[in-house]
Amino acid sequence: MKEEDPEQKKQSLLNPSGESPEGPPEDVRSLMYELKVHQEELKAQNEELRQAQIELARARDRYKELFDSAPIGYLVLDGSRMIREANHTASYLLGIPRKDLIGVYLSRFMDGAAADIYHVHMTEVLDKGTQLSRELVFRRPDGSLFHGLLETSPYEDSLYGKGWRIALIDITGRKQAEEALQEANRSLEQRVRERTMDLRKLASELVMAEERDRKRIAGVLHDDIAQILAAARMRLDALQDVPSDSKDKQTLTEAKSLLVQTIQETRGLMNDLGNPLLFELGLQAACESLASRLMDKHPVRIACNIQDAYKHLDPDVKIILYQVMRELLANIVKHSRAKNTHITIDMENGHFRLKVADDGVGFDPQTLGTPTVEGGCGLYRIRERLIAVDGSLGIESAPGAGTVVTATVPGALHYHKQP
Repeated sequence: MKEEDPEQKKQSLLNPSGESPEGPPEDVRSLMYELKVHQEELKAQNEELRQAQIELARARDRYKELFDSAPIGYLVLDGSRMIREANHTASYLLGIPRKDLIGVYLSRFMDGAAADIYHVHMTEVLDKGTQLSRELVFRRPDGSLFHGLLETSPYEDSLYGKGWRIALIDITGRKQAEEALQEANRSLEQRVRERTMDLRKLASELVMAEERDRKRIAGVLHDDIAQILAAARMRLDALQDVPSDSKDKQTLTEAKSLLVQTIQETRGLMNDLGNPLLFELGLQAACESLASRLMDKHPVRIACNIQDAYKHLDPDVKIILYQVMRELLANIVKHSRAKNTHITIDMENGHFRLKVADDGVGFDPQTLGTPTVEGGCGLYRIRERLIAVDGSLGIESAPGAGTVVTATVPGALHYHKQP
């Protein structure tokens, strides 16, 4: 009898699946179960990885779409400050195809001064490790310019190492609007200055015209009316020697008294309108005459110290100095309660300097502004009048410490030497 092959004998003992009729050992079954579970986990992980790759591709596509179509220019620079990525807007702003931007330096689109500022900016971003902004002017290859705002942030990755991400925003329209607004403001300020100077010049001319009219009217009073009144008085004096009854003499005496009073009032009016001594004898005589009349009415002592050399000045300069002097003295007798006032006129650095000092109650100069319903017109008018002729007004005062007011008037073109 032929002996059975051992391999055939083994196969005959196994079921068609290759397992022993009694089944695999327990440890083999356990191992097979774990293997099956692991296979299922791998399939699930592979599916998750596939889905993640799909989402990553979608996100990359969305990012690329947003990056390319963004209304702001985006640039990525490597550690050498070379452009590695750029979107369409950056290409449009810089006036060069996007493919030609890659591998060039952004400073290529800047003039020397802007490039220096740019390099300092980039270094500062890395040093501080934060986003910084900088406005720069860019020059395109065709020579046209635009104002750009750089929003620069540092980054670091495995591809480029340390570098910069830049958002480039065109602010040309805003800069043009700002410059137009500034130009409009400058033009308006210039027009206001010109109009102010025109008004001040007009005010000064009106003051001078008024003073000349005062002088003319005072001259008429002096040359005509005063002379007629003086002649009438002489006639009345002559009539007093003519024999007449007591009633006639009484009438003459009363008429003469009224005439004397009229003459005195006329002289006062002449001085109020325009002190004739100002043009005949100069500032010292006019000052003393004005001081005498004020001291007759007010308890104040006024001393004048004006050099004779200032007797022969341009009439307009004399008018200004006298007007300021008269206005300051009027303020003193009205408000200061001063007992003593001292007036001096001299020259300093080619300017006439009128100084009026008093020992009155004083005030805080910081409160001096524009005229109010309570007053303040006098010093305001003086200051405006002086500014109109390129002069100035200085005030030194404090409550209880008296006041020193210094007015300056340009004199180099107006001073005339005594012939």
